[in-house]
Amino acid sequence: MFKSTIAAGGLSSATRLATALLGLLVISGCGFHLQGRSVLPDNVEQMAVLYDNDYTVGDPEVVRVLKQRLRQRDQLGRATAPAVLRIVRVAQNQRTIAVSPVDGDAAVYQLSVQVTYNYTVNGEARLAGERVVAVRDYSVEASQRLSIDDQRRHTLEQMQNDLADQILARISQANQAIDASSTAETPE
Repeated sequence: MFKSTIAAGGLSSATRLATALLGLLVISGCGFHLQGRSVLPDNVEQMAVLYDNDYTVGDPEVVRVLKQRLRQRDQLGRATAPAVLRIVRVAQNQRTIAVSPVDGDAAVYQLSVQVTYNYTVNGEARLAGERVVAVRDYSVEASQRLSIDDQRRHTLEQMQNDLADQILARISQANQAIDASSTAETPE
């Protein structure tokens, strides 16, 4: 029976294991991290996320998303935490890139959000003046003009999530590189 299953196209456990390992290798190579994995250096347990702007009330969405992600991992710290992610600037822009030939109203918009940030650990700069950018186009049909705000809000929400992922991935890469170099320099 076992041989007939293999002959009929069934997969052996070794083949399934190899496929699973290959899949994990592929997603780990693209920057994907399991949710429980820490983005922080080995000896640091918490990171503060700070944003200071005297001209706006509240935090931008990307700051809220970053805090939420760290809170879920139990890694969100106060301003005195050893690791500090300081969001320096969040710039958001929308422009019209196509107009409807039927009624002359805007038909396609482009949204862009750029975040500039600094990252320090124990007062030492690990990333300074880093920038991440997300750009998305979205279209509006003439029959759906009333839903334009909802579509814009949804697109911005996706962009903020992507930006938070990019920032955390970059911090993780910087920490891994520094941890690896300090491990290599330490004589055994």
